[in-house]
Amino acid sequence: MLFALTSGAAAYALLGAGRGAVFPMVMVVLMFGMFIASPRQMRWVSAYAVLLFGAAMALMAVLQPAAYPWRIEIGHFLLVATMMPGMSLLAARLSRLRQRARQQRADLATCLDALLVDAARGTAYFKVYRQFKMYNDPRMNPALVQERRAAA
Repeated sequence: MLFALTSGAAAYALLGAGRGAVFPMVMVVLMFGMFIASPRQMRWVSAYAVLLFGAAMALMAVLQPAAYPWRIEIGHFLLVATMMPGMSLLAARLSRLRQRARQQRADLATCLDALLVDAARGTAYFKVYRQFKMYNDPRMNPALVQERRAAA
């Protein structure tokens, strides 16, 4: 992710008028990175991205003020500064969801193991539930009741 962010900042500096296209690509990189990084790592990555893009924006505004006007660069910086903390929050939420899913999976595995042990001992048994078609049951289908009455 750090290489992609660094490359994104370099692309931002090189693209000139098309530099706004870098932000969606950076967001895609961060979205995919969110699935492998911890919340703490995402906070550091987000801080790195804000500092890196801020430095690139400031540098280009000083070196090429005609192509990188301060007003636009401040707007871009505010965009980056609001996107990155949002990504950190999403990563933290995703991490909590993954942790809860791991815990639920472990709980289900424990319960299944206990059930299989009880079934092997004969203290638990499996029930079979059959699913019937209700429309063939005369008690559930008034049309069948009328047919029987008509036939009788």
